[in-house]
Amino acid sequence: MIEGKPVYCDGSRIPRVNMYVCQYGCRTITVDVDHGVTPFAIKCRRKPTEERPIDEKYLDKKGECSGEAHSNFYPTKGLPTFVYCTHEWYMPSEEEIEAWVKKHPDSERVIRDEFKSGILLLRARTEREPVYHCVEEAK
Repeated sequence: MIEGKPVYCDGSRIPRVNMYVCQYGCRTITVDVDHGVTPFAIKCRRKPTEERPIDEKYLDKKGECSGEAHSNFYPTKGLPTFVYCTHEWYMPSEEEIEAWVKKHPDSERVIRDEFKSGILLLRARTEREPVYHCVEEAK
């Protein structure tokens, strides 16, 4: 079973795809759907499957791998024709930012500054169109 939704790479347009790998070997493949800043490390988001079991001792309360996944950065060469992305980086709406502030009122200024600087949030992949590398970047 293949997880995620395909993102096509036709050679002339290269989507901003990234792969995060944790210390247990799990891979989380992401795509940017908005311009912004993404972190170098994230909590691993993989869930065990028949094809890729994860030992229970490495699972968190949500049933996801408890590892810390590190970015392999954004390749601009050597991508296959398509990549299955399970997650996407997106710019939160004003309502989502307000919800973060409400949840963490003592950190309001820091939260607002982070989002103003272009920090993106991670969610399960939707049908949104990816952001593509600039032609100059890809050369």
